[in-house]
Amino acid sequence: MKNIKSNFDDWIPSIPHYNLPGAELLSANKVDWKITPNKAALLIHDFQKYWVNRFADSENLQNNLSKVLKACRNKSIPVIYTEAKKVSHPAERGLALELWGPGIGKGSQAKDNDNSIVSVVKPNEDDFIIVKPKYSAFYKTDLEDMMRRTNRDQLILTGIYGHHGILATALDAYMRNIQVFFVVDSVGDYSLEDHIMSAKYIAEVCGTLTTTDMLCEELIIKK
Repeated sequence: MKNIKSNFDDWIPSIPHYNLPGAELLSANKVDWKITPNKAALLIHDFQKYWVNRFADSENLQNNLSKVLKACRNKSIPVIYTEAKKVSHPAERGLALELWGPGIGKGSQAKDNDNSIVSVVKPNEDDFIIVKPKYSAFYKTDLEDMMRRTNRDQLILTGIYGHHGILATALDAYMRNIQVFFVVDSVGDYSLEDHIMSAKYIAEVCGTLTTTDMLCEELIIKK
């Protein structure tokens, strides 16, 4: 096995500013699914300080995500947060140790509050928090059971990173006949190229794309 780097910065890159994509991507959609508030759940994926702090500028992303969260709360749509699992021993990381290093809360720049959700979208007491060990929010978690218990078969996907956990979660949702709504400008990624790739892939094989403004407007007019 190759030598494992010990510095967090060697594994997770700093992410330069890029303009979030928007409605120009919607032409990639193959389906015309519509949000039904009493069938939908909002997933805020891994929006922890540990990951968000890698962005040179996350203001627009945070503002958009805050708008989506507010619109969903106003329609009593359940809100689900994922958190990357914080491990006590490197062996718990499995293959992720070689691919991504020691993980959250480790490395030279680690802080005590790295695991916490960014305050602008902090959870309420009634929200669900899922601690996940791998990319997909469905893998070895009770996300599917949670959605079935609340009669939800639509999943609004936001958070970070698009071409990692969000893409894996979207594919997993499709396998479970759960409709995916990928909010293109409420997702962050390593680069615009990665962001567009994940959006177009989801539109092609497992979901539909929407924007923050379109989603919020759609929810406003729903009874």
